[in-house]
Amino acid sequence: MRYELGFGDSLQTIEIEDGRVLDILLPGHGEAAADEKEEVERALSAPIGTAPLEELARGKHRAVIITSDITRPMPSRRVLPSVLSRLYQAGLSGEEITIVRVGFCLHGRDQPGDAGGHRAGGGGGGSEDLPGKH
Repeated sequence: MRYELGFGDSLQTIEIEDGRVLDILLPGHGEAAADEKEEVERALSAPIGTAPLEELARGKHRAVIITSDITRPMPSRRVLPSVLSRLYQAGLSGEEITIVRVGFCLHGRDQPGDAGGHRAGGGGGGSEDLPGKH
């Protein structure tokens, strides 16, 4: 059977032998939050099964935030400001926070302004686009 997969900014056609595909998972279609920022804040304030981020980070001296690159539907530019704000509230400085962007090799080389692999406190190569203190 033939399948088309997103690859960079185009589609790649692959063939998989019949009987080898058990199922195809598609994203759900729930209702979008009326206010995205408010929903992010709500989720960070009441995480499921754990204490809030700022409580977990209090007294720590470093944090690493791992986020996906632009090939995944993760709105990092809209979520990171709230995450960083909570880490700052817990007492961490920008120099104690590292942001790592994980790529999936389905796109071109990093472009100026990309926000991966940088300290939250600045340090070149796109850090000016990072939310929070610089």
